[in-house]
Amino acid sequence: NIKGVADRFDLGSDGTIQLAGTSESDRDKDFFIITPATSGTLNVTVQSPNGNFAQLEVETNQDVNVFETEPNDGVNSGSFQVVAGTTYFVRLRARGGQPADYLVDLALA
Repeated sequence: NIKGVADRFDLGSDGTIQLAGTSESDRDKDFFIITPATSGTLNVTVQSPNGNFAQLEVETNQDVNVFETEPNDGVNSGSFQVVAGTTYFVRLRARGGQPADYLVDLALA
């Protein structure tokens, strides 16, 4: 639930990874951290197997918001630019009081 203990991940050799989990409510925040080795466009798609979409937000280690989904408005995917060596925090949380399962596909192009 806090950035300081975020789960670190790296993109695979093909530049992709899938994050999976469950946010129990809008108060249950799951944090991940990535520091890409190369610059490029990071494509993001958030799916919810149980139908309760999680909101995804990405910000830099300087607390600059660089990307956010708006599942209530049907926006569950998109892309943004990443810079090699910059640390990014990915936060997922349910949009309300119901649990939200999530599958997040990330692909660096």
